[in-house]
Amino acid sequence: MFKHLVSGVVGAAALAIAGSASAATYVSYLEYKNDAPFTKVAPLGKVTLTEISPDTVDVVVTLFAPQVGFVNTGNGSNKAPFTFNLTGDFEVTVFNEVAGQQFVDGGYGAFQNNNFGIYTNKIGCCGGVQGGGAYDPTDLHFRVTNLGAGGLTFAGVGATIVDGKLTAMGTGPSFTSTSEVTVPNGNGRGNGGGTVHPAGFWFSADVVTSTGATFNIAARDAFVQTGAIPEPGTWALMILGFGGAGAVLRRQRRLALA
Repeated sequence: MFKHLVSGVVGAAALAIAGSASAATYVSYLEYKNDAPFTKVAPLGKVTLTEISPDTVDVVVTLFAPQVGFVNTGNGSNKAPFTFNLTGDFEVTVFNEVAGQQFVDGGYGAFQNNNFGIYTNKIGCCGGVQGGGAYDPTDLHFRVTNLGAGGLTFAGVGATIVDGKLTAMGTGPSFTSTSEVTVPNGNGRGNGGGTVHPAGFWFSADVVTSTGATFNIAARDAFVQTGAIPEPGTWALMILGFGGAGAVLRRQRRLALA
């Protein structure tokens, strides 16, 4: 009976380990600024995306100091607190978990973030107040769900990962990066020339620092984190299971010697 009990504990631990490692997690660093969109700088923040179910991706956007929050500077229509790209109009659920946060789903459409292109989705902030004086503090947390329509992953089914870095998209509903686009000068009035927004950016944000400076930042690369670190409860279950297994082996040896 004791042997069966321990076997059950070990089995439960194994299942807990498998569950903890089943969620694919990606990280994309916000390491470009709009004054030099082709030049990588020290990371200003990161976007962590976890596939928590076959149809839901959980997203947490963390800003690194001295960046303290997201803003809506309201410079025409070319800035947004946070923008990202999806292959379809999926459900977006926003969570406000920190005092002072007023994040909202800004909808599905076409949202510009200089100088990082046009995005399908926007997260609004700051109770609709424009300008650098009002901001929503880090972290931003939301989820994207594609119910009953073929699931949802970050990079698509069959995405190519080389040395931990995403190098080619897979297929199916997913996030995606920007395409190159030329935005006419003069806020779209077409008064000569235009600004070329480079392709390949996953996310962009309008942020403010502790000194009040505001600017746009963006993420271009994505990396996969293979496996997951077991949570404290899982570690406890593992220790109990392995300890119990050792006790069973010692008891069997004593019986064999007797």
